[in-house]
Amino acid sequence: MSSILLLTSSPRADSLSTPIAVDLAEKLKSQNPGSVVVRRDLAANPLPHIDDLFTGAIRKPPEARTAEETVAVKTSDELVNELLAADTIVISTGLINFNIYSSLKTWIDNVARAGLTFKYTESGPVGLATGKKVYVVLASGGVYSQGPAAPLNHAVPYLKSVLGFLGISDIETIYVEGLGLWSGSCRKGDRRRQVTRPGNRTGGLIGSQMLHGRPAFAGRFSFVDIGDKIPDRRQDFGREFFIGRNPGKADAAGHHREGHDRLAPPFPIVRSRSLARQ
Repeated sequence: MSSILLLTSSPRADSLSTPIAVDLAEKLKSQNPGSVVVRRDLAANPLPHIDDLFTGAIRKPPEARTAEETVAVKTSDELVNELLAADTIVISTGLINFNIYSSLKTWIDNVARAGLTFKYTESGPVGLATGKKVYVVLASGGVYSQGPAAPLNHAVPYLKSVLGFLGISDIETIYVEGLGLWSGSCRKGDRRRQVTRPGNRTGGLIGSQMLHGRPAFAGRFSFVDIGDKIPDRRQDFGREFFIGRNPGKADAAGHHREGHDRLAPPFPIVRSRSLARQ
């Protein structure tokens, strides 16, 4: 039976990373009959930070641990088993202070276990959590996938490094960005997302919604139809948008016509990029 591990970490009630990750996990499940989704909401049910008792316990074989030490590593053991059992992992986080949420970092601290998810050898460390596909959904107020702010994006390089250390190299990042680049006239709740298929750099739109009252353009990469959880306002626009086509300017009624004048930034973006291709 295929297992999909879903890790959500945003504490925000209006999070976009969380519903997109949930939609993606459900989509993957529907494409693999018989698969199950194991979810860890790291914001609603935060994990304990590691402490001296924990770090001492994981350096002992299970039979040598005290009762107190056994309790201290119980949750970590469960998390490790979930990770190792998963075929696919969906991770969602916002970009907070240029990195991941601390709740997600705590999960990593609990699953990075010598002898379980990696081991040391004479030639160096070897990851043991191999053969998995990871999707990272990263939401941010600015644009950090490219451009001048890209060097401040420490979340993706960190996740790539630590997951690679555990033996996971097939990682795809879904950027949900530019969410804070709006004027005061933008109405909260009006949201549009556009998503294409994995690896399809010129493919057409297969999922769309309003985002803060303006059209969002998908990036060069994207993944799946993420559904319609946010009210659709496409009637405000005279046409659907497709990758590689210029939407043109809006007329007096607010409808967008064909043209060669691409709408200027800022606009929210949903783009996906496979780290294996970077």
